[in-house]
Amino acid sequence: MPTKQRKVPKRSNPLLRKPLRIGALDASAAIGELRDIHERAEDPDMGAMPDDEVYGALLYTEAHTSALRRTSEETRRSAAIKRVQLWEYLREQAEIHQVKAIEAAREAGAEWTQLAPALAVGGKSGAYQKAKRLKALILVDESLNGQALRRTPEAVVAAEDRIAARTAVQRRAR
Repeated sequence: MPTKQRKVPKRSNPLLRKPLRIGALDASAAIGELRDIHERAEDPDMGAMPDDEVYGALLYTEAHTSALRRTSEETRRSAAIKRVQLWEYLREQAEIHQVKAIEAAREAGAEWTQLAPALAVGGKSGAYQKAKRLKALILVDESLNGQALRRTPEAVVAAEDRIAARTAVQRRAR
């Protein structure tokens, strides 16, 4: 029996797929749900759990998962899923704010070689490329008709050029 030939995916497929994002999330409400779960489980250290600080609340609930051992499996699962969701939300927010910090550093005269260690890359070209890939998250290009921008430095530069050209045309029209 002949073996089935596997389709080799295009190398650009992961770059073209629209990323799934949590987007807007009421983090305070999610923390409140985790707080309720821990209170119902009679967690003795509840006074140490932050009310509205996402990172601190996540660290607390992670360190105190043993307090939930007397609760049902469904409750533990719900708390764990809520933690996963909050970690993902925090990661998404961190990327957006990292882009803003990179832009502020560049505006203040920081060189790519100075940013490389802060971005955990090996050199100035790695810092530049990582900054451009992160910029794809916040860049909105209307010419893509709602499609996500590819997370490549080339795609970001092309989108920035299109946006600048459209802005210049609008400015001249005024």
